[in-house]
Amino acid sequence: MNICALDETRKAIMAICLFVKPIQLPSLDIAEQVREYADFLRALRLCQEVAQSEYVGVCAKMKEVANLRNDLNTLMSRLRSVAGIDWLYLATASGDTSEDNPQTQTELVDKLQKTMAICARRFEETLQNIEQRVDALAEDMKHFKIVLFGRTKAGKSTVREALTQGNGDTIGKGGQSTTLENHEYNWYNLRVYDTPGILSVRDTNKDEKDGGIGDEERKAWELLQRADIALFLFASDNIEKKELDYLSETARQSKDLLILLNVKSDLSDYRKYKLRHKELDLDPKMQMGHIKRIEREGLTGNPQHYPILPIHAQAGFFSRAKGNAMVEGFYEKFQNANRDELYDLSRFADIRKCLVKSILTKGGAIRCHTIWNFFIQNTRRLANENREPVQKTMNTIQGMTRKIDGAWRKVKKIMDDFRSNCKRKLLADAKMRIDAYSFASDCIEGDKDKNEIKEDWDALLKKELTDLPKYCLDEVMGEIQKVSAELQTQLQFDANTASAFDGFDIGVDWKEVLKLCGRFMGLASGVLITLAAFNIWNPAGWIMWGLAGFSALFSWISNLVKSKANKIKELNSQLTESLEQVCDNISDNLLKVLDQGTKDEKTGKEIPGPFQVVTKTFGDALANQKRMTEIWRGFLQLNDSLQDKAIQAERTMTLRLKQLSGNNNKEK
Repeated sequence: MNICALDETRKAIMAICLFVKPIQLPSLDIAEQVREYADFLRALRLCQEVAQSEYVGVCAKMKEVANLRNDLNTLMSRLRSVAGIDWLYLATASGDTSEDNPQTQTELVDKLQKTMAICARRFEETLQNIEQRVDALAEDMKHFKIVLFGRTKAGKSTVREALTQGNGDTIGKGGQSTTLENHEYNWYNLRVYDTPGILSVRDTNKDEKDGGIGDEERKAWELLQRADIALFLFASDNIEKKELDYLSETARQSKDLLILLNVKSDLSDYRKYKLRHKELDLDPKMQMGHIKRIEREGLTGNPQHYPILPIHAQAGFFSRAKGNAMVEGFYEKFQNANRDELYDLSRFADIRKCLVKSILTKGGAIRCHTIWNFFIQNTRRLANENREPVQKTMNTIQGMTRKIDGAWRKVKKIMDDFRSNCKRKLLADAKMRIDAYSFASDCIEGDKDKNEIKEDWDALLKKELTDLPKYCLDEVMGEIQKVSAELQTQLQFDANTASAFDGFDIGVDWKEVLKLCGRFMGLASGVLITLAAFNIWNPAGWIMWGLAGFSALFSWISNLVKSKANKIKELNSQLTESLEQVCDNISDNLLKVLDQGTKDEKTGKEIPGPFQVVTKTFGDALANQKRMTEIWRGFLQLNDSLQDKAIQAERTMTLRLKQLSGNNNKEK
């Protein structure tokens, strides 16, 4: 190639304008190298254009995710519409009236709404989290990112120092973990990141809920997700299961990987190293055991082939380091050693070739996958964090609803049975208290006149039957209260054993929510205890109403000439009929009070009937449970919407990858 051709090549390279600063060109002694370098720079420029284009698509998808706020606001409006009832007191036998124990349904619903508002706020924070991560992509898309990842002391910093011709300052000493933060460097117009090592005993703030990882490991993992190509580094002296798990997870995300196996064999005594032919250790056949294990435990089930390169990080650093006294001393001591020889030994040329080949053949697809997959993984992860607890909460609330409905059916049957059997039960209880035949016999034997009989009968009825309505009411209310207490126990058990919600990381106290639901649904007992104390009937009046016309029953007694036995029999019959009328009247008035209520005799305040209260309590409870279930389903649907956005984005990414792959084939 003549000088004119070289000059044209130089102009073509400079015209790319990939960076603000002038590109530092290599020597132009060999035209083919210049052409290859120009092709590499063009590929990087294409990668940048692809990243910019895909970022626009991701931002559009992010807007769709942000629109979920409208659904969130609608849910909160519906939640605020769930109103309590002030007269529905939650007073219990314990008499707890502390501020922490809501006394009305209104207060309880208000507390529940505040708790649910926390859920809404956390969901809003989830959306903001995704938005912030997408915003971070605006900076990421400017550079093709290579991330070094591996356990502490695997040799990441040594590899990075060798690649970027560093002076060795960042290389750890002994068991020391030197890299505590993510650091970035430039190499061949690529952005290289050195990350903190995983599995470090010095790592801080380890969280068992997050897999037991600490701050350093978390930073490394988050940066790995943003890498275009990950240099996943293992050390031959020790490969731990956790490292292979990380590799497996990264491969599942279809991350572009170059797996490096750093063969740990010290060459500081280079003469001994050569005499023992330790360079043969870098032959893939010598490392086949490690390679097979990495493939078996770290790449199982992954159809994509990832190259595994044995390298010598120390040799790479010794061959390229600048300004390092130890390296200079090494070359002074071993005059027969030279940098080119050590560079060949290190196999670092293979790293460069693999990276350049990946960028030239599929760089655009790699960038496309990085941009979209970052959005997909974060959206999916945040949705998954919410889905299981919300789903389990909804299942629990639905289970509560079934129990409440079952209890309501039992209570309804108790009330229906009481209505059907009230007269018969009252009469049976009255006959157990009053012996009409004995009363009749005493009256006839005592030769009492009808006025005396009437007065005595009236007095006996008032004495024996005045507390009969309360006795019957206490009995039926006791049955209802028993069902309600059993229900409350069941619901409290559900709330107290809901351990699946402990530690739910969006910050909602789910167990507290369930306890509130349990207390709300168990309020019938307190209501019945309170209402049973009211004087909501006038049994004496009911008895007198039942005796209306009773005097006419005795008009015949003084006019008939019969035997005492017949008179006793006839009087007993009439008294029994009178008792039945009184019981009928008590039953009618009692059922009216139970179903329709009455007025407080002292205050004139309308008091709802106990059956009214029970019916309304369970009705309101079931209605509110239904609303809460619908609201929870709404939150679940929000998470499903996040999942749908991730699925849609994944389809878009797949289509774009096919298009970019087709373009690469055409260029070839």
